[in-house]
Amino acid sequence: MMNPSYERAPESESPSPVREPSYIRNLKETLNFEDSMGGLQGIFKAEEQGALPDTETLLFRDGKRRIDMVLVYEEEEYGVMTLAELTRRDMRRIFQENLIKEGLELELEEKHMAFDQEKFFLKVHVPWKALTRYAEVMNMKMPIKALYLETTFWLMWTKIQSTSKISHHLDKLKIFEYDHARIPKEPSFYTASYRQDKEEQFIIKDRETFFTAAQRSQVVWQIMMRAKYDESEKVGIRRLLNNGTYLAAFPLHEGNYNLESPTGINMDRRLLYTEWARPGQWYKKQPLWLIKKYFGDKIGLYFAWLGFYTNMLIPASAVGLLCFFYGLISMNSNDNIPSQEICDDKIGGNITMCPLCDKVCDYQKLKTSCVFAKMTYLFDNPATVFFAIFMSFW
Repeated sequence: MMNPSYERAPESESPSPVREPSYIRNLKETLNFEDSMGGLQGIFKAEEQGALPDTETLLFRDGKRRIDMVLVYEEEEYGVMTLAELTRRDMRRIFQENLIKEGLELELEEKHMAFDQEKFFLKVHVPWKALTRYAEVMNMKMPIKALYLETTFWLMWTKIQSTSKISHHLDKLKIFEYDHARIPKEPSFYTASYRQDKEEQFIIKDRETFFTAAQRSQVVWQIMMRAKYDESEKVGIRRLLNNGTYLAAFPLHEGNYNLESPTGINMDRRLLYTEWARPGQWYKKQPLWLIKKYFGDKIGLYFAWLGFYTNMLIPASAVGLLCFFYGLISMNSNDNIPSQEICDDKIGGNITMCPLCDKVCDYQKLKTSCVFAKMTYLFDNPATVFFAIFMSFW
């Protein structure tokens, strides 16, 4: 069976009207809908006005809608398409149509924007209506009321602490804190599962920032996991990634991590880099709430566990050092009888040992192992028995 071919139509020698950019034609044909049907409204007008896409932005070309997910794929625009490529194109069309039906908005970047000029980038935005609908389905916990609690005991303790002699020493412990001037303390809120009919009870100062970037990406991913990509019941972005229909699906990081913001207001990624994810901050506490906000609950929980585990290694390492120092101090005591006998010429040091190998190796005295015997005692002394018992309980 002959594979259907798709070729570029020959251009006329006579002057012709300005044609639409190829990626707009491709997207219209793939999604099979007009400009006024939502999803991409206003995008084609921006292209006609000559608005060029900003490669460093986190927004759609209209400068308002946030990019919550990016899908990457390759597609032959001109020439012959194999049957497999045609099947993948049809699956992309059905999948993207279903994404739009679920309320997502899409915008396509032509492949000349890619480094290899071979890949299309489909930007995905989840609007407020779809976001709140799936937030309710996923039982997302959102803040409903700030909690400000001051007890009489705490006020008394603060007063005593400020007048005590140890207050100066307590201030020194702040070296282990991250810079609260750059990263404020975690706000304390009551949270509840989001419900659309109770929206007025949630603290919504700005719809664009009410849900974090991680939550928005989580909602988009959930929609993609349920969207169909053919006429049967086959669903999910994972299958499309496995069979090569899409090459990748990923959210975007927020701006540059290694440059200060010219406005003086740094994004979360920059703050995490300067106050957490660098070797110079190894001794400071982790801004767990900011990690959870930026990466999501699972990653935040992992680093909370990792920090707890690392802190619990401090007493274990302290006991291990004490056992090592005990071996160093008791090196020449009666506890180290084997080393004393090996190092003494009158006891065992004068014993002649057989060669370790044939022909090449010589005979040697047992005393030559004196240094190694003492080094072994540092890590294998009576205190290590206690250390083994301690670690079993640790």
